[in-house]
Amino acid sequence: MRAGLGVALVCFASTLAYCAGAEEGETPRAEAIKANFAKLVSEDKEVKREALLYFGKVDKTFAAEVPLFTASLKDKRNQVRAISAYSLGKIGQAAAGSTPEVEKLLTDPSATVQKHAKRALERLKPFKPDPKKVTPEEAERLLAKNPRSSGNKDEVAGTAKRIVVWNTRELFESPEVHATKERPANGMKSFFYEGADYKGKPTWVFTYYATPGGSPPKGGWPAMVCAHGGGGTAFPAWVAHWNKKGYAAIAMDLEGHLPGGGHFGVQGGHPANQPHKNAGPSRDGWFGDIALPDKEQWFYHAVADVIRANSLLRSHPEINKEKIGLTGISWGGTIVSAVAGIDSRFAFVIPVYGGGYIHQHKMTAKQFREYNTKWDPAAHLPYAKMPMLWVNGFNEPVFPLDLFCKSAGTAAGTSILCIRPFLIHGHGFGWEEVWEIDGFANGVVNGGKSIPTLGKPRVNRRDGLVHAKFTGELKSAVLGYTTAAKWKNGALRTIPCTIGKGEVIASKPLPREARAFMINARGGGVWTDGCVGSVLVPVRR
Repeated sequence: MRAGLGVALVCFASTLAYCAGAEEGETPRAEAIKANFAKLVSEDKEVKREALLYFGKVDKTFAAEVPLFTASLKDKRNQVRAISAYSLGKIGQAAAGSTPEVEKLLTDPSATVQKHAKRALERLKPFKPDPKKVTPEEAERLLAKNPRSSGNKDEVAGTAKRIVVWNTRELFESPEVHATKERPANGMKSFFYEGADYKGKPTWVFTYYATPGGSPPKGGWPAMVCAHGGGGTAFPAWVAHWNKKGYAAIAMDLEGHLPGGGHFGVQGGHPANQPHKNAGPSRDGWFGDIALPDKEQWFYHAVADVIRANSLLRSHPEINKEKIGLTGISWGGTIVSAVAGIDSRFAFVIPVYGGGYIHQHKMTAKQFREYNTKWDPAAHLPYAKMPMLWVNGFNEPVFPLDLFCKSAGTAAGTSILCIRPFLIHGHGFGWEEVWEIDGFANGVVNGGKSIPTLGKPRVNRRDGLVHAKFTGELKSAVLGYTTAAKWKNGALRTIPCTIGKGEVIASKPLPREARAFMINARGGGVWTDGCVGSVLVPVRR
C-alpha cells in the first residue's frame, strides 16, 4: 500500500491524469484497474460494459487501491473521474480520508462526475473524519512514514489506543547548547542542552559528551545515547565505556540534577541529586505525578530529553546519523522502551532491566487508563521497528520478568532477549558486565556478526515437544519453565534441549503443571557463551 500511495503522490505532484503502466511494488490489482480505466472510454460498447462490470464489483476489499482511485480523481477523462469517485464510495471506511478530494468534484464541469461524487459522499458520510483530528489509520501511516507527526491518537490492530503527547517536530530539531563550568570530568565535554518547556520556559539538561580518540571513520562515529535509572545521573564512566568500544557517547541527567556522589566517574565530591536553576521535574516514585498536566510530569520530560539528545548528536558532523543507538538502565530502560516507538531515527535500542506493562501502584483506575495510553512503553512499542536487545537477569528484583519479556514481544521489530542467570540490578552492571550489549551494537551498525536469535517456542503436535527456530550459531540450550500460578522472578526449572539444523528441540515434554516457558541458549562461534532467549510463552489452562 505504501508503494501505491507513493505512486498516487507522484500523480498529484505532476498533475497527470493518472500513472500509466505498471509500477514496481504496486498492488496486484493496480494494473487491472488502469486497464479498465482505458476500457471506459472505448467506442466499443461491449468493452465499455466489461469495464463497468469490473468496477461494479468494487467493495471494501479494494481498500489497498484507495491511493490509486484518489489520484485518478484528477484524471482528464470524465469517465475515469466519475468511476473513481464511485469506487471510493463503494470501498467505504478505508476511503474516508479521500473525502476532501471527492468533495472537489461537486463543482466538476461534468454533470456525470458531479452525480457520482455526490453519491460517493453519501456513502462516505458516516466515516467522514473530524477535520480537527487525524484518524487512527492516518496517524499510524504518518507516524510510520514521518515520526515527527505527533499529538494525535493512533492505533495498531490488537493494541490499545495511544496518545503521543510529545511534539516531535520540535524535539527533532537540534537543541540550543549552553556552556558550563559545572561538574567537569576528565576527557569529557560538559554542557547543558535545552529540553522541553516546563512551566513556560525551556529546561536545561546537564550532559557529558565525548568521542573516541583520533579522527572519525569514514561516515562518522557510531554513537550511543545513555539514559540512567533511578538515583542515577550523567555518568562519565558510561560515556568512557562506549568511547573505548569505538563509539561517541552522550549521557545526560534526566531528573534536573547536577552529577554528584562518587560513582562511575563523577568527580568533585559534590552531593547527589542537587537540582540546578533551570531544572525540569524529578521522578516521583511510580508515576506519583500522574495527576499533573502532561507537560509537568517527569516521564514527559525524560522521554523528551532522550529524543533531544539524539537530535543533538545528529547535528554533529563527526557523528554518523544512521548509526546512533540508545540504551537505558532500570527506569532508563523504561524510558528508552517508550522512546523506541516515538523516535524511529535510532538504529537500535537496548533496554536493561526496565520495560513496559508497569503495574497500577497508587494510580486511580482513571489515571491508570490514561497512563496506559500515554506513558507506558506498551502503548508505543508496537511502533518500534528497529532491532532491540532486552537485557535482564532471572534474579531481577524490581521489574517483573514476565512483563519484561512481554514488552520485548510487543515491539514491532526484531526483539532479542538476553536474560542472564544472575545479574545485579544497578548502574555499572548494566554496561560493564553484559558484553552482549557491545556485541549486539556492533552487529547492527559496524558489520559485526549478528547475535543469534530464537523464534517463539511452540509445542509440536506430532511429538509433544517444545520446538523453536533459531538463526546464527548456538552452543547449548535449555527449556525453562515455571509452575507458579503467579509469576515470581527467579530461576526457572529446566529441560535440556538438542540443537538441530536451525531448530532447538526440548528433550522431553513440558510437565502438565507448567504455566509459562521459554528457551534460553548460549551462543557459539564469536558469540560463544553469549546469552540469548526466546519470548516467554504463557500456558493457557
